[in-house]
Amino acid sequence: MVIEQPGQTFIPVESLNARTLGHGTRAATIGRPLVVFLAHLHSTTGKNLRVTVPLGMTYVHSYLKARFGDAIQIKQLATTQQITEALNEQVPDVFAFGNYSWNTALTNAVIGVVKQRHPKVVVAVAGPNIPTEKPIAQAGLRRNQAADFYISREGEHPLANLVETCLGLADPSDVKGTVVDGCYSLTKEGLILQGDPLDRVGVLEEIPSPYLTGLCDDFLANPEFIPLLQTSRGCPYRCTFCVAGHDWWSKLRAFSVERVKEEIDYIQARTSNPLLRIADENFGILPRDVEIAEHIRKVKDTFSYPSVVQVYTDKHLTKNVKQVTLLMRDLIPLNISFQSLDKQVLKNIKRVNVKDTAIEEAAAFAREHSLVLSTELIFGLPGETIESFTNSLDKVLDHRFDNVVIYALNILDQAEMAFAEYREKFGLKTRFALSENGYSEYDSVQTFEMDELVVATSTIPEQEYLRFFKFIFFFNFALFYGWLRELVFFFETNGVRATSVIRSMLADPEQCPTLAEFAGRFLTGHRAMMRDTREEVAELIRELAESQPEQVTDNQFGAMRYQYAVFSDLFTEGRFAEVVHEFAQSGLRLHRELTGEAPSDSFREQLDVITQLQIQSFIPLHEPVPETVVLESGYDLVGWKNSNFRQPLADFALVEPAKFSLRIEGYQHHERLWDARGNDDIRRIYLRSFASTNANRRRHLELREESPQA
Repeated sequence: MVIEQPGQTFIPVESLNARTLGHGTRAATIGRPLVVFLAHLHSTTGKNLRVTVPLGMTYVHSYLKARFGDAIQIKQLATTQQITEALNEQVPDVFAFGNYSWNTALTNAVIGVVKQRHPKVVVAVAGPNIPTEKPIAQAGLRRNQAADFYISREGEHPLANLVETCLGLADPSDVKGTVVDGCYSLTKEGLILQGDPLDRVGVLEEIPSPYLTGLCDDFLANPEFIPLLQTSRGCPYRCTFCVAGHDWWSKLRAFSVERVKEEIDYIQARTSNPLLRIADENFGILPRDVEIAEHIRKVKDTFSYPSVVQVYTDKHLTKNVKQVTLLMRDLIPLNISFQSLDKQVLKNIKRVNVKDTAIEEAAAFAREHSLVLSTELIFGLPGETIESFTNSLDKVLDHRFDNVVIYALNILDQAEMAFAEYREKFGLKTRFALSENGYSEYDSVQTFEMDELVVATSTIPEQEYLRFFKFIFFFNFALFYGWLRELVFFFETNGVRATSVIRSMLADPEQCPTLAEFAGRFLTGHRAMMRDTREEVAELIRELAESQPEQVTDNQFGAMRYQYAVFSDLFTEGRFAEVVHEFAQSGLRLHRELTGEAPSDSFREQLDVITQLQIQSFIPLHEPVPETVVLESGYDLVGWKNSNFRQPLADFALVEPAKFSLRIEGYQHHERLWDARGNDDIRRIYLRSFASTNANRRRHLELREESPQA
C-alpha cells in the first residue's frame, strides 16, 4: 500500500499512519445485507442509439453475488431514469459506476447528484477510462474528486475487496479515506491512497455467467440492446492508439468453450435484437475460437440468428481466422485492419507490420471463397503524410478490398498516444468535439461526452489536415459503403487511380457540383463542431439544444455520425445518381488525359453498364422496393466480380447479353425500416438505417440467369 502527497513520490502508507481497513481488519459487522447499486449508463436523450448489453456491470454483479451471497443486495441500473427510481425507493451503501469514454461526463453528473443528496454513500468508479499509470491517476483524482474509490483495471476483485471491507464495518461509509487493495482513493486532506495492485482474474470461470444466471434477461428483452458476448480477455498487441495496448492486458485468458456455447444458445432464445457483438479484441486468435464459430453457424442455420455479427478478428490471417471467417461468411467480412501501410508509421504506433505477401494471400482467399474483404485505415497517425496515406489507399485498392473505411484519429484518454511525451514527440495538435451519443440530461444538468480529435501533426499542417476530410468523406462514400465500388475498380483496371479521380473531382467544383456541394457541407459542418476546449464545445451544444434540438436528439455529432447525416441529406434530396454520373465522367476525363485519345465505343458501353449497376445497386428508403431487380449486360458482371476485379471488364464480353440479378440481402431488415416509417420524415429513416446496421446498404450482384436472352 502506498500514499502520495502533492509534489511527492509514493511512499509507504504505514509511515504516514494512514488508517487501513482490509482483509482481516474488522471494526465491527454491519449486521444486515449491504446494499450495492451498480450502474452502466448510456445516453437516452437522442434517437438512433447503438447500445450493447452492459456486460461489464453484469460480470461484476455475478461475481459479487457468488462471493457474498445473501450478505449483499444488488441492483443494476442502465439509465438515469432507473437511477432516479431506485434512489426514491432505497439509498445504497455502495454505488459503483462503469466508466467508459462514452459516459464519463454523464457518470460524473450522476455521482455529483448522489453525493449531494446522499453524502454517506460510498461511490466507486471502474472501467477502461480510469488511469492505470500512477501520475495520470493522481492528476485525474485531483481534477475530479467526485468518487471515493477508483478502479483502473478489471473490476471484479477490487470491488469485491471494497464490499468485503464495508461488510466488516458498523457504518460502511467509514471505508472512505482508507486503503483498499486494487483501488485508488483520495483522503479529505487531498492525499492519494493506492491499495496494492491486484493481478488480473486468473481463472475466468470464477465469474459466473451473467447470461446463464439471468442477470441480462431484461436487457435481452429490450430491442434497444445488442447482445454482447465475451469469449476471452486480453490482447498481445501494443498499439499506441488503443486502451488495450498495455502490458497488464497482454496475456490471453478464455472462458470455457462449453460456457460460451451455452451463452449463445441462451441469447438466441431470449434476445429481441437481431445482432450479436463479440467483445474480444482478436477473435480467432485462439484455436478454440473455431469451435465457437461452428456453434454460431449451427445456431444461425437453425434459428436464423444472428443476422449480423460485429467482431474484430485477429490481425493476422491465420488458419484459425480463415476457418472462423468461412464459418460465418454471411455474418462477417474478412477484415484485415491495417490502420496504415507505411512502415515508419506502423513503427511509431507499435503496430504489427503486415507483409505484402500476407495482403495478397488475404485477397486471394477472399476471392476464392466469395468473401467480402474489408479493412480500416486511420488518417493522421504520427509520421503519416498526405502522400504516404494516399499510397496506403492505393495499395489497398491494388488488392481489391471491397470495403475500406477511413477513420479520423481520435485520442483516447488512457492510450499511450494520450501521454504528454508522445504528443510532443509527434507534434500532435488536437481539438474537441461532442462524441457520438454524447449529449445527456440528468436532474436539470446537461452533460457532454467529448472526442479529442487530432487536427495536425509534425508531418501534416492543420489546414492541409482539415481539407483532406473532403477526400475522406467521398472515399468512405465510394468504398466503405460500396456505393461506387464497381466504378472504382472499373477505372483501376483501366489505369485510372480512384484516389486521382476523387482528387480531381474535389479540385474542380464546376465539373462535379453535387459532390462539391455535399463534401463542402461535410467539411463546414465537421469543422464547426470542433472547438479548442471542452467548455467551448459544451457551450456550443447548449446553444444548439435550444435553437436546433433535432440536431442534438438525432445524434448528428461525431465524425461518422455527421457523415451519416450528410449522406442522408444527399439521398433524401434524390441526388445519388448525380454523384454516380459525376464520378463516371471525371474518371472518363482522366482516362482521356492518360491515353491521349478519345475513349472507344466499347469503353463507353462498359462504363454505361457499370454506371447503371451502381445506380441500381442503391437501396432507396423512400418507399418499399422489390427484393430483386434485373440488369441486362453484354459483359459477365459476376465473372468479373469473382475474378477480384483484376482484369478489365472488356475481358468478360459475352456473345449474347445476359440478365443479372441484384438482390437485397437481409430484406426483412429493410421491411422493418419501411414499416416503422410512421410520422418520421425520410431523412430520419436513413439516419435510423445507418444506426441499425453496418452492412446490407446496397444490393448484391449474385446471380446470372441460367438462360440469358439477347
